[in-house]
Amino acid sequence: MGKYGKRAIVVLAGIWLWIFYIFQEELSRHGLYTIISYNIHEIASVIPFLCIGIAAVILIGLYIKENSKGTTTVIASVESVDDQNGEIIIIDAAGQKITLQSPELVNRIIETDGQKYIIQYDDNSSGIRKLRMISLPENQK
Repeated sequence: MGKYGKRAIVVLAGIWLWIFYIFQEELSRHGLYTIISYNIHEIASVIPFLCIGIAAVILIGLYIKENSKGTTTVIASVESVDDQNGEIIIIDAAGQKITLQSPELVNRIIETDGQKYIIQYDDNSSGIRKLRMISLPENQK
């Protein structure tokens, strides 16, 4: 079963729990404990807390998974700066071109004349690379 199938099962289970909770609450308002006993009514009072807790855990997990970052540090030169898209293209020591999202202020300061920089960037799971830090090597300051 794929991840969408598992998610669908969790969502459907949550919906059914809420339907059961609302149904038994309505019956208890009228004192009809013959269909659902009072003990079940008392146990069912944890359903909202259970659903909210599970939803919070799932959302936190998705947030952590989406924003899990790996930080990479390279010595590279900047090939080009795209002010319109807020991106720079760097060439690392292995000759690989890497596109990074960068702030406008940095884009205006960076030189594209072959100057070597120490560049640190974050990789997240969706493939977006964001510039974290850029500085000159010690011997060029």
